[in-house]
Parts: sequence; structure tokens; C-alpha cells
Amino acid sequence: MPRLDTKAAIGEKWPADSLGSIQIWGAIPPTLDAQDKVVDAGNMSCDLILCLSGGPVVDLKWMPMGAWDDVRGNLWRG
Repeated sequence: MPRLDTKAAIGEKWPADSLGSIQIWGAIPPTLDAQDKVVDAGNMSCDLILCLSGGPVVDLKWMPMGAWDDVRGNLWRG
């Protein structure tokens, strides 16, 4: 994208030498105690940025592992 305020329309064609990026974010869910009270709120962070040419990404298919993890289950208890 040429500038931060550039608004790309869905399906809009961009020149092949245009720059674009895909951000991959990681999320740490809240930690709960035995009474389901929040001990740690968790956080999100940008873990990876994929830089590419060809303009804005208009079609991305990806399935992250753990997308349906139960944050209220024992897996996330502190």
C-alpha cells in the first residue's frame, strides 16, 4: 500500500510492483482460577509480517490450529 490511509476496494486490481503485507497475530487467552475469575487478562501481539508485491491481499485462505480451543477448560488454568 502506498500510504497508511490508502483504502483498497475489494477486488481492485493493483500493479504487480505494488507492495502489500499480511500480518499474523498471536493471542494468549485469559488465565482463570478455580472459580473462573480472571487472573491474567492475556494479550495479543503481531508475531509475523509477510511482505509481498502485487498490492493488497484480496483472498487469503488459512486455518490456524487451535481456533476452537476452549479457554474455559483446564488447558488455560494457571
